[in-house]
Amino acid sequence: MIRAKNIAKATLTATEIATISTTGVGIGLPFTLTAQTVSGTTAYALTAPFKFEVLDGHFIMGAAGGASDTIVMKNGSTAITDTSDLSAKSDKEIVRFTTIDDAQSVVAKDATFSFVTASDSKGLAVAHCIRRE
Repeated sequence: MIRAKNIAKATLTATEIATISTTGVGIGLPFTLTAQTVSGTTAYALTAPFKFEVLDGHFIMGAAGGASDTIVMKNGSTAITDTSDLSAKSDKEIVRFTTIDDAQSVVAKDATFSFVTASDSKGLAVAHCIRRE
């Protein structure tokens, strides 16, 4: 089971995985990062305990969106995803990030990964990632 304390300690590992010798092909251990967001402009940040890549993400609305409600995933201060407009979304609606910048999707060890909200974005932010080391 993946637990926050394992991620914080950088002890997230895989066992009994065969060696792959094909160039460009690899195995990574998948995990999910989440942040329960509340009102206000906030960065929900994590210092990466190991190198990982963001593969996908979405936001589950916790209330109806209001004017200027947005969310974006960032690697440091640079956007990994598009800034998703949440202003016309309904409570419980799932909003997918529609783009991922492959030049920013790999977060280095000790770098800052964050979900950044604006205005009154309430809900659950989700990033699907894979460990890359």
